[in-house]
Amino acid sequence: MKPLYTNLEQEIGKSAELEKLLIANGSMCTCASDDERNRRTALETLEMLATKWVREQHQNDTTMNGGRKEEEEHAVVNPTIITFGSYSLRVHRQESDIDALCLFDKRITREMFFTDFVDFLCQDSRVSGLLAIENAFTPVVKFLLHGIYIDLLFASVSDNSKLDNFHNLGRPKSLSMDTEYKVEDSDLAGMDEASVRSLNGVRVTQFIEQKVKNLPHFRTCLCAIKAWAIEHGCYSNVLGFLGGVNFALLLTHVCLEYPESESWPASVLFKQFFRTFALWEFPQPVMLTQEVNRNPPFNMARMYVWDQSQQRDVMPIITPVYPSMNSSHNVALPQHRRIKDELIRTAFKLEQGFYWDSILQDCDFFRRNSNFIQVTISAKEGDEYYKWCSFCRSKLRLLISSLETRQTSIWPFAKFFEDESCDFEGGGPHQPRRLFFFMALRFTSPLNSGKVNLKRLMLDFLHKVNSFKGRTEGMDLQISHAVQHRLPAFILDKYIDGSNPQQSRDET
Repeated sequence: MKPLYTNLEQEIGKSAELEKLLIANGSMCTCASDDERNRRTALETLEMLATKWVREQHQNDTTMNGGRKEEEEHAVVNPTIITFGSYSLRVHRQESDIDALCLFDKRITREMFFTDFVDFLCQDSRVSGLLAIENAFTPVVKFLLHGIYIDLLFASVSDNSKLDNFHNLGRPKSLSMDTEYKVEDSDLAGMDEASVRSLNGVRVTQFIEQKVKNLPHFRTCLCAIKAWAIEHGCYSNVLGFLGGVNFALLLTHVCLEYPESESWPASVLFKQFFRTFALWEFPQPVMLTQEVNRNPPFNMARMYVWDQSQQRDVMPIITPVYPSMNSSHNVALPQHRRIKDELIRTAFKLEQGFYWDSILQDCDFFRRNSNFIQVTISAKEGDEYYKWCSFCRSKLRLLISSLETRQTSIWPFAKFFEDESCDFEGGGPHQPRRLFFFMALRFTSPLNSGKVNLKRLMLDFLHKVNSFKGRTEGMDLQISHAVQHRLPAFILDKYIDGSNPQQSRDET
């Protein structure tokens, strides 16, 4: 294998070019951008709303308890918003949502959060498209605030003293990521499992920020990896691919595995990332610590911790804080196959010295495949569209897995497309808004190509989707087969036309 690099000055120049490209195409945000100001405004508004709601709850409790208002006033502990994931690491894109957790005092319960607080948010005109998923493994409330999508988690502390001490009068500290509340092991004492899981993302993010020595180059490299994954259809937790935290953990592993990476420019770190994981033999787990920590913090109940001997995970990437979990448990065989294929292809390009635009922007997935499954999601504009699309996207992993048979292999492309030109049958200005998703369909044998019937599997999936309790007239999902030259015009224009004909049928 070639040396990782031979000329440091050249690599510094390549890294500068990479950063310019990432900023230009919206894959890397700057603190001075309008988008960043909107995000801070959204978080400020959210914290003010949460504080107002808590005070209203306190006032109601005081009234019910005989009006001991003066005595109880000092017991009010304001909540705080803690960001985590891509936004907290400052590797978000312009269209990225914000992962956040609202940490409350011990008197606020999860039931109150998912009923009273959700109702409170719905009554605010600045909040739209709210979807509460209380029964999820990690319960979440999704909504749009000031034009920013937010995924909000809940946790409450059993000891109010630290949270109370954190707050000062006036401007909330959480308006600056550098002064957000730092979660410690002691905060987990007395929490239920759902709260601990909700805090896992915050604690993982803070672990990464503490362990990585060269954060500026780490951020540039991670932005580049995410841009690559998005363009190549490999970025989506909800579809069973990898998301921001998974790629952050993978890159952190490289940084810890190679201490000399502290002095590497982003371009060198990027290359080592692909060298490492193009050759990684999954299901060997990726870990940031020598072994899984099975000992809970003091005064915390013991929880289930990931155990390789009891798992059949396809692509385990283990979180470094208690309780250690597989952050990529959603990844199944079709998604892993796609990710591995793209890692190997890109590692080869990097060894050949390809330019950044070829690495980050030239995706040949649609040129390499002949047959596709097309999913079309449609609904009326507004909240109905947002809720229906969110629900359908959360179920597509089931479709991907079900279509994987002895005769067929599914190669999903983790990207959703909106057709702004109304290029669909019967389309017009009054038609519902539509969202498209594609999977390549390959046959295990050429003899199977004319004999495979997936209709029953598709109908089973449609039955599950149509059972959505909030479904209204106009909410629809269609599944169809499409050969390459009959893909929608927006796919042909972007991915097929003008391509090298010799590359158009490589299905290896």
